[in-house]
Amino acid sequence: MIQSNMSVVPAQGILRKLYREAAHDIEYKSASFWHASLQRRFNEKDVYHITPDYSPDGTLRRVDACVLRYDEAHDTLSAMLWLEFKRPSGSVGQVESQALDAALRCITRDNLQYVYVMTTVGVSFRAWIVAADDRVLEPFHGGLPDGTRLQYINADSNDTQILQNFVFRIKNYPPLRIAPVVPSQAPPRKWIWTKWFWGVSRMGYQGQEMAPAIGEYGQTSAPGDDQLVEVHVSRIKQR
Repeated sequence: MIQSNMSVVPAQGILRKLYREAAHDIEYKSASFWHASLQRRFNEKDVYHITPDYSPDGTLRRVDACVLRYDEAHDTLSAMLWLEFKRPSGSVGQVESQALDAALRCITRDNLQYVYVMTTVGVSFRAWIVAADDRVLEPFHGGLPDGTRLQYINADSNDTQILQNFVFRIKNYPPLRIAPVVPSQAPPRKWIWTKWFWGVSRMGYQGQEMAPAIGEYGQTSAPGDDQLVEVHVSRIKQR
């Protein structure tokens, strides 16, 4: 049941206090609010961890925060969501550019199909998905990036159900590795694009089962196993 007020900020309590503090033009206070807010959403014990100043590729490059998922079966931590924060007067173009750079570094290092990104300016946010094929910020909500805050959503507004949907998507469709092509199998005759739930697109193979990729990210990745997909043939490559 959808509540009449979908604000992620309670009327009182510590999160409301952090929200008021974040209204000041100080970046660390904005970061503090979002850390606390996301900890309440990724709160499953021994599953998720939010860490600050995390590297997307093992270099000195740092991202403001990252949501990690623990896979007990493989004893691994996998990056799911990359976050960049700016104070209320911060540059939208800069925060989005930094977030995209981090996502692409992570995709390259871990050979992923896609990753999730969230950018914030003060107490407002935008959610994104970055696919390996497209290499751009693909909006989870709103239109294409325009360098303004018009499409950013205030955490205390009634539109923050979008954040709830975004977290649901991350938890149920974590980033997957790109499945390798098995040499002994015949090459595919056609390429197809699959349209994922909430807009992530990737390229897959038609009429061929590929060996599932199982690794750090703890899930298999095979075109025949995808769920909630709508298939569109956009181009044909004949042998």
